[in-house]
Amino acid sequence: MQYHGYSSVPLLDKKGHYRGTVTVADLFWFIKDKLDMSLQAAEDVLLSEMPRNHDNAAVSINNPVEDLIQISMEQNFIPVVDDLGVFIGLVPRRRILDYFSQYSV
Repeated sequence: MQYHGYSSVPLLDKKGHYRGTVTVADLFWFIKDKLDMSLQAAEDVLLSEMPRNHDNAAVSINNPVEDLIQISMEQNFIPVVDDLGVFIGLVPRRRILDYFSQYSV
């Protein structure tokens, strides 16, 4: 996450379904609460077992772009899933702002 400059990333299961969002804060709080954890023990912890503060709401590929406005006020990116709930990508808040800025007066 640090290398790519991400503060949060989507979590997917083995079938590609969106299952939530993990943030840097989630990782820090988990480490803080588990101070006795060794690096080797940390490698065995599944992200799905780690408590998360907030999961980003996902939208269907069929949602109109206007639906993204409200959601984007609360989260940095919006996961997009297909009709089967499989993650197909994400829309960063910046893209939404860029899209609507072309229509401003």
